[in-house]
Amino acid sequence: MKINQKFISIGRVQTSLLYLIYLRDKRIKDFVPELYFTIEAELNYNNTIFKGLHQLNPFHKDKEDEVKKIYQEIKDEKIAIIVNKSINSIPRKPPTPLNTSKALVLLTKNLKISPKLALNTMNSLYLNKIISYPRTDSDVYQSNFDDIQYLKKFSAHSLYGNYTTNLLNMNKTVPTKGKKDAGDHPPITPLESLELTSSRFENDTQKKVYNILARHYLALFGKDATESKTNLKLSIKHEPFKSRLVSLIAEGFLEIVPFLKPKYDTEIIITGNQIPINKIFFNEKETQPPPKYTDTTLLQLMERNNLGTKATRPIIIQILQDRKLITRDMRRYSITELGTFLIDNLKNIWLPFLEPGFTKSIEVLLDDIKEKKRKMKDVIDLVKNTFLDLFDKFLSNKSNLENQMNKIKENGTFVSQFKPKIKEFPTTSSMCPFCKTHQMKLIRTRKGTRFLACSNEECSKKYLSVPKRGRISILNTVCSDCGFNLFKVKMKKNNKFFSYYLCPQCWNEGLNNHSGKGFCSNCENYKIEHEKCVKK
Repeated sequence: MKINQKFISIGRVQTSLLYLIYLRDKRIKDFVPELYFTIEAELNYNNTIFKGLHQLNPFHKDKEDEVKKIYQEIKDEKIAIIVNKSINSIPRKPPTPLNTSKALVLLTKNLKISPKLALNTMNSLYLNKIISYPRTDSDVYQSNFDDIQYLKKFSAHSLYGNYTTNLLNMNKTVPTKGKKDAGDHPPITPLESLELTSSRFENDTQKKVYNILARHYLALFGKDATESKTNLKLSIKHEPFKSRLVSLIAEGFLEIVPFLKPKYDTEIIITGNQIPINKIFFNEKETQPPPKYTDTTLLQLMERNNLGTKATRPIIIQILQDRKLITRDMRRYSITELGTFLIDNLKNIWLPFLEPGFTKSIEVLLDDIKEKKRKMKDVIDLVKNTFLDLFDKFLSNKSNLENQMNKIKENGTFVSQFKPKIKEFPTTSSMCPFCKTHQMKLIRTRKGTRFLACSNEECSKKYLSVPKRGRISILNTVCSDCGFNLFKVKMKKNNKFFSYYLCPQCWNEGLNNHSGKGFCSNCENYKIEHEKCVKK
C-alpha cells in the first residue's frame, strides 16, 4: 500500500501489535478520571514509621460526606489498637534460567535500554565468546550440562567470588529449572569470568549486560531468601484499619542479584496491643489512566499474546518505529497519526486479522507441527485458506480505504498527515507579559526542563520560570490580581499526593524580589475555591 510515496506494509504479527498499542492509546485518550477518597494513618512504632489503611479504602466519590464524617471523628486519635496480628515466614525462590524472552525483559527493565539494543548487545557478547547463544527458547539445563566448570571460573572473581565460593563449599551446584527444554541451545549462560574492567568488553553497555547476566546465572544456585510478612488488623476509635509489613530476614540468593530485590519494610517486632499514631490523613485522589507501554511491558504483552518469537520481538517493535507507525519517547511507546489512520481503516474491514487471537492460533498450529500433533500439509492448507478468505475480504473493501486516502489528499492534509508528529505544548489563555500580543506556551524539553515561552517567535527568548517538580495543569481560571492563568501543581511526597496553586506571573515576580509572592495559599485578598480564584 503506497501512501504519500511511502510504502506501508501490514503483517500478521506487526499489525496485531500495532492494534494493541492503538487500543491502549485510545483507552488513555478516552479515560475520564473519577474522584475517590482514602483515609490513612501514619503509625510510629519504636521510631519506625509505616502506614495503616482504612479497610474500606478507597471510598467512592458518592461517599464523600460519609468519609469526611469518619475522618472528623478520628483525626485527633493518637493510639491504634491491635485487634489481630499474624506473622508468617515465607521463602522466596531463586529465579529460573534465562531464555531470550526473559533476558530481554530483565535487561530492558533494569538497564532502561531498548529491546533491540539488549538483543544486539547479547549477540555481540556471544560473538566474542563471552556468553552462550542468546536466541533460545530453553530455560532448563539438560542433566549433562557442566555447571561446575563455570562456577569454578567465578570463584576468583572480585565481585562474585565470595558468593560463588560459598556455593561450592555448600555443594550447591544444581541450578533451578524453568518450564521448557527446547533441545537446541542451553539457557543464556556466561562462559567466561571477566572483571568489568576487561578489555574484551567493547563498551559500557556490554559490561552492564554481562554483569546482570552473570549475577542472574549465579543466583540460580543460591539459597532461598526468607521474607517475614506481618498482617495487622487495627481499630482507631472503632474504625477498622489494616497494615501489612514485608521485611527481609534472610538474603539468600538476593545477595548476588540486588536488582531483583523488591523494596522491603524495616523489620520490627511489635509487642503489646497498641501502636502510636503520628497523624491521620484524609486524601482526595483521582483514578489514573492505564500507563503507556514501555520496552518491558511491550515485550511482556507480545509474550502473553504469542506475537512473534523470542528473538524477533525486538525486530518487530523496531519495524513499527522505522515505518513511523509508533514512536518511542522516554521509553514509552505511542501510536502515530499514520498508525492510527491505518488501524482506524483496517479495523472496519479486517478486524479478525488485527486481533492477537488470530496470530496466537497460528503460533499454536506451528507448535502442533513441532510436537507432531498435526501434519505440516494440513496446517499449511488451513492457514492458507484462512489467509485467502481474509485477503478476499480486504480486496473487496480496498476501494473504501482508497477513498479515505483520497479524501485526505483532497483536503490538503495528505502530506502533513504522515510527517513526524511535532510535539504540541499546552497553551495558556494569557497574553505574554513582555509583548502583550501573543499567548504563552508551557514548553517541556527532552532534558526535563520546562518554562513558559511566548508563542511569538520574535519574543520567544523571553520566558517565565515554572516549578521544576510536579505535574502542572493549566486551569481555566485566572489570577484576580494580574489576570494570568492559574496553575495547579500535583506532587508526591512520602508516598502521598498533594496539590498547590500558583500564578506564574506573580510567582516570577516573587522569585525576583524574594517576596514569596505567587503562591495562592499566601495571597492576602483571594483564595482558591473549587479551582477558582475568588475573593476572601
